[in-house]
Amino acid sequence: MTTGKVREIIFKNLFDASSIDFEFPTGNEKWWKLLTDLAKDQINEYSNNYFKQSSSTPTSAATAAVVTTAPITLALEGIRYPNVISLESIPSTIKLPSTINIRYDELAKCLVFEGEMLAKEKKELGDLDSSPTSPYKTSILQLFDNSKKRIKRAFMADLVWLFYFERLGIFKILGAILDDYVIKGKFSVENIHSTVSILEKMTQLTKMGISSTVRDRDSSYRRCLGWTSDLGRNMGSDALVNNGFNNLFHKLIQSSLEYYKDKRLAQAIQTTPTSRPSAATVETIKDTINVLKKSIEPFKYGRNHYNTVNGILWVITGMALIRELKDKLGIPFSEIHQYIPAAYSLLVEQKPATSYDTNRYEVHKKCADNGRRILLEVEQLDPTNSDQITAWLDSEEDGIEGYRTAYRSLTGVDLGASGTPAIEQQA
Repeated sequence: MTTGKVREIIFKNLFDASSIDFEFPTGNEKWWKLLTDLAKDQINEYSNNYFKQSSSTPTSAATAAVVTTAPITLALEGIRYPNVISLESIPSTIKLPSTINIRYDELAKCLVFEGEMLAKEKKELGDLDSSPTSPYKTSILQLFDNSKKRIKRAFMADLVWLFYFERLGIFKILGAILDDYVIKGKFSVENIHSTVSILEKMTQLTKMGISSTVRDRDSSYRRCLGWTSDLGRNMGSDALVNNGFNNLFHKLIQSSLEYYKDKRLAQAIQTTPTSRPSAATVETIKDTINVLKKSIEPFKYGRNHYNTVNGILWVITGMALIRELKDKLGIPFSEIHQYIPAAYSLLVEQKPATSYDTNRYEVHKKCADNGRRILLEVEQLDPTNSDQITAWLDSEEDGIEGYRTAYRSLTGVDLGASGTPAIEQQA
């Protein structure tokens, strides 16, 4: 099986996933504007990965409505693609608009849930024949153009993404900003500042108990991932811990790294790029994926989906607020990989903004992005199909090696080492 065919299978399965209702917290249009009308920066990319703005208007301000009129087109930061696209025009990151049922109040505009297709351009579409009449090329372009195929929900992979951004310290920074806005007043923000309405709404949601809370997120981390945050570890939670996922996910990483090691060794010995690792290694990975997919089941229950999407909404909003307030905070940087760690140093560690950890943002982002990607794709694979698993492994080496490298930088733990690794975040 080709790597391109595996991508087609993954995309189709994501499109066909059942939708899940999500009710956004009521708010004002300025909050949505902060997320949807950002400058074209990395925070804007995060926002576009998950949300898009709908201009749907409810029939009655007091009546709940379901948003169903989002345009069904391929979109990259709001850019629509023509119906006929060539391989060369497919960008490295493909975002496909999709809707999720959303209830909203008097606003004429709101957010709808939007999925991101994680493609790597030509490498992702690998063996795609350059001929315009290629059956595979035709099928995948039809798949992208099919208006009935939309991502309509979050996955457990998105909870992995949320975990690493919490570990980065976004919620701690946001908490310090809100605490200063409500009580301390050390960093003066005029009432006319564009962020005040968002700060006020987040304060109200926090006081009402419907913000994204440590307890809610930690419950989902424990029940779904078998992980916990540094704050959650001290809360004495009695939530069930999914140790199976924690063990199997890292076993998959470890076995996959062994697969790549064997593959490189086989190619070095036989001096041919077609040399393959042993069948036993592939069988081990198949068995691991089979059981790992079963360990993902807890995400389907309780408030885990809501906690995930709500947490992501607060993370992205928090990063946007940090960017908008960095001058007021005395942070002299303009790049996200600088001002996020600088805000953590200043507001959480109580150190000068200029003494930040230069790698803090990048390594957390790599863990989040690669971890999300790996799990998102694994959930769509058929663990009984050796050809499919092998093709996926061959296409995902950069992602798995990237996760290993970033995780080692964060924790000092090498997931490729022999034996059972000591996972820092294990609950």
